[in-house]
Amino acid sequence: MRFDIFCHIVDHLGDAGVSLRLVRRLALTHFTSNDHFTSSDKDSFRLFCDQPELIKKLAGEDMLSELITHAVEILPWESAAQSLNAKIFPDVVIETFSCELPTKYLTQLKNINTPLIINVEYLSAQSWTLEAHGLPSPPSHADDWLRYFYYPGFTASSGGLLQGKLPSVDNHQEYVPKSLEQVWRLLRPSSEAKRICLFTYGGDQLKRFLDQVSASEIPLDLLFCDAPAIQIAEQWLGESLT
Repeated sequence: MRFDIFCHIVDHLGDAGVSLRLVRRLALTHFTSNDHFTSSDKDSFRLFCDQPELIKKLAGEDMLSELITHAVEILPWESAAQSLNAKIFPDVVIETFSCELPTKYLTQLKNINTPLIINVEYLSAQSWTLEAHGLPSPPSHADDWLRYFYYPGFTASSGGLLQGKLPSVDNHQEYVPKSLEQVWRLLRPSSEAKRICLFTYGGDQLKRFLDQVSASEIPLDLLFCDAPAIQIAEQWLGESLT
């Protein structure tokens, strides 16, 4: 089976992270019975994103290598319109968070194939999502497509969670992801300073937080996840962090 997954980055890390975990979970699920390296009929997965470099950064080298072995491609959003032909077309198309598929891509699909289109929505514990999960969304006009809603959730009636396999960690061992090992060595021992990972868009709220941290007597090591927060922190410090 062939899967095309679309991700339009809105909140920077959230959409990208969910889409990455989704394509990885799909890739580790064998949909084709003869999905073997000797077979020409294998599952394949293409993740189209308007910020593919962010997806790759979140994945890290080890996961990217793993994804490649499972026939996963991470591609620019604009390349989707040129990605279809009579031999290469998807069986399933996934829109993450109602991102709306590229118009040219949809036009080409109509001339080639009629795939299953699924709109994966945000995780929610609200009861109404259980009733909406799996329901079709009839086309609003002649050129539109039938879609099905997929709502992740916390019960068996929902779409479930993209939890995956958790690392096996000894209770007395401090687990550090391989991608963080280098920066972790720069931190003070946990007995000397508390550690806080910041997922934020930056802005004035982050500046106020840094003001409060600087006034605190509690020793803290702060880890900023990506560019927006780092830029604000550099402005606040008056120097570069890199």
